[in-house]
Amino acid sequence: MVIKTVIASILLVVSPSAVGAWTPPTEVVAIRSYPSSNTHYFKLLNHTVNEGCSVSASHGVYVITDETGRSVSMLLTAKVSQTKVRLQVSGCAGHYAKVVEIQFGDGW
Repeated sequence: MVIKTVIASILLVVSPSAVGAWTPPTEVVAIRSYPSSNTHYFKLLNHTVNEGCSVSASHGVYVITDETGRSVSMLLTAKVSQTKVRLQVSGCAGHYAKVVEIQFGDGW
């Protein structure tokens, strides 16, 4: 039983669908934030990586849950400074691709 649990854990960690995909460097076009919620929506110029989520694929709108405000601060900074960002998306929240990580610049 322990071996099955370990194997399942390893597969979850290395599974491409569990990790998500990264967008190419792109500009943040718009941000929509609600004071009574920690869920925020924003639009990207390049929305080719969208996990097949319909609104993200057609309109470039993504969603992020941000309980600390740090991610929204990064997106606002990117928008104001016109700095390109890369986003890791993993799955859909409704019709929007879920963002799980934000990175400034081209990469590590």
